[in-house]
Amino acid sequence: MSPTKRTFATLDVCPSCHGTFLDAGEGVAAFGPNAEIKFLIDDGRAHLVGTSTRACANGHGPMRTFAIKKADGTLEIDLCEECGGFFLDAGEGEALAALDSVTTTFEAAPPRTSQELAIDEMRQSGDSFFERFLGDIVTSRARKRRGLFR
Repeated sequence: MSPTKRTFATLDVCPSCHGTFLDAGEGVAAFGPNAEIKFLIDDGRAHLVGTSTRACANGHGPMRTFAIKKADGTLEIDLCEECGGFFLDAGEGEALAALDSVTTTFEAAPPRTSQELAIDEMRQSGDSFFERFLGDIVTSRARKRRGLFR
């Protein structure tokens, strides 16, 4: 990422893909009031899609992907929930700036099942299902040997 000076903020721009990582608050300064993902989440215009393949540029690990409905399609924005920074692909800042304040909101997403949450947790930990499963078996056998449970 290379720092690029804008009128009210210095943005981190990727020289190869021209995507931009913005710290919390820089979206509003660079592209206007609709370019702050946390506001769009709060007013129901963005909803969680899942865990992103991108990592936070500030070193906080995997980001989360949120979708924003537009009249001509959907934007997907990657957000670090720890620091509030987010990544915009090339052209997405301008697309956010052009959003109408009455953009269609998403229907409330159904609650995530415990199975879906467990799968997300496994993906983030890097463990496979079998490593987890075998680890549980080894742990339970060790407890039985020590008399910790029967």
